[in-house]
Amino acid sequence: MEVHWIWNPQSRQGVILEDHSDATYAATGKSLTLDISPIAMVFRKDVLDDDVLTIQTIDMPEVIKPEE
Repeated sequence: MEVHWIWNPQSRQGVILEDHSDATYAATGKSLTLDISPIAMVFRKDVLDDDVLTIQTIDMPEVIKPEE
């Protein structure tokens, strides 16, 4: 599973998002879609309008919950 990590060095906070459009909004404040996750919106509130943060894509292994 691919996820996107956005780090804000000024506030020393970050967010990990699965959707690339949400990650783009969290990093830049701009999105090609109107459907933005609330988490990306809240994270972006703490970033200055003209600040652009870096998106780092991480390949995470999927966790399979064992059957009970």
